Amino acid sequence: MKAEYPKRTFLSSFVSGLSCIIVTLIICITIILIYGIHMTGKKSQEFVALVQNTIQDLPAIQESLPPVVSDILNNKRDVQYRDQIEINARPVVNQQNGRLGASVTILNKGPKVVSLMSLRIVVLNNNDDVLSEINQWVVTPVTGKNNWPGLLMPNSQRYLSSFGQVPSYTINIKDLKTRVEITEIRTWDKEASAPKEVNEQKTDEISASM
Repeated sequence: MKAEYPKRTFLSSFVSGLSCIIVTLIICITIILIYGIHMTGKKSQEFVALVQNTIQDLPAIQESLPPVVSDILNNKRDVQYRDQIEINARPVVNQQNGRLGASVTILNKGPKVVSLMSLRIVVLNNNDDVLSEINQWVVTPVTGKNNWPGLLMPNSQRYLSSFGQVPSYTINIKDLKTRVEITEIRTWDKEASAPKEVNEQKTDEISASM
């Protein structure tokens, strides 16, 4: 079953928005400092030094963030990686409350760590009428309760079940089918999350080989 990629979701917008806020804050600080240099000629050297110190301190600010926040900032939307995700789903009925849903299997066939992924799952009848619709986060940056299953590692397989509405009439589950589409997918940026010392060592090795 081939998954499709329609649109971005709330949590992904929050992650992207958090990064944009930090970048915007940096730009605003720089503009204010440059404006101060323009308006105060006598202390221009002090303003220049302040701008330089602020820019130099930016990597330290990011490194001082908690690991969870830092890793979220180092995630990136990776639409092409959806080809490495294999999804299988079949319709099921919750025997306790009669809710209609799907049993889903997700396989990460690629080499990357998936840090965020959401699915839209629909259950259809033979006439392609939507009987149940579920939107669910199946991969999250951290593990916790209430549908926070955590990261999906390379070559890992995840099993889950999702349930939606209660059918308004008697159905035969053999007459049902499921369709699944990926509505968001992000992968962990390993290079950006590497310790500063490791990145500097790689840079030195590359420079030495040139």
